[in-house]
Amino acid sequence: MKASRFILLTLSALLALSACGGNAPASSVAPTPSSTPIVWPDATSSAETAAPATAPTEKPASHLAADTAIPDSELFVLRAVNPGTFMEFTIADEMGFFRDAGIKIKYVGAKPTGITDYQMMEQGEIDVSYSGHPSGVAQARAAGLHVTMIVPGMVDSPDNPHVNYLVRNDSDIQSIEDILGKKVGMTGTGICTDGYLQYHLDFKGLDSSKVEFVTLPGSGVQEQSLVQGLIDVTTSHTP
Repeated sequence: MKASRFILLTLSALLALSACGGNAPASSVAPTPSSTPIVWPDATSSAETAAPATAPTEKPASHLAADTAIPDSELFVLRAVNPGTFMEFTIADEMGFFRDAGIKIKYVGAKPTGITDYQMMEQGEIDVSYSGHPSGVAQARAAGLHVTMIVPGMVDSPDNPHVNYLVRNDSDIQSIEDILGKKVGMTGTGICTDGYLQYHLDFKGLDSSKVEFVTLPGSGVQEQSLVQGLIDVTTSHTP
């Protein structure tokens, strides 16, 4: 099977939405197993020409010199739940940025099922939450929880989009508006999966209900489904 590449469609949107997702119906399909590799943009270099990757020889150390590093006893401790995934927060912690700022992150374990970070903060079990959209914070405050946003967790821009919309290289989709009547894969209903798309289409005066959102949970499932023609567009998060 000919290796496929993808056309990257990005939607730059710094939206402050007050609710997650909309009412578009979501269906579910499952891709069949395939050994066909997914070829990403700019990943077509041959093994002979590709530069060899250099693995780090040791864990990244703090940016401060040894004689200026802050002693553990003087670090300000902040409790947080275990991330359980690869994200900006864990990268910053591993690379020593929090320590450089005089902060030590203490992980208290996995978050219990059915409990939000905001509820755990209200109950005094953790001090900080590193995840959540503005809508989630708004909903928590509307429910009477005392939470405050202090710093953005990421920056969304044309060069560094939060969500990538991918199509096959033989697709007739050339813009976000072209997805009407198409199947769009998503991991689940949310502000940055179907929410952004529905808001954008409705803002343009288009009928977002004409888009069929297909629930495809699991890492890599959307991309494999796209290769197999089960969906027309993905809502893939980075990294």
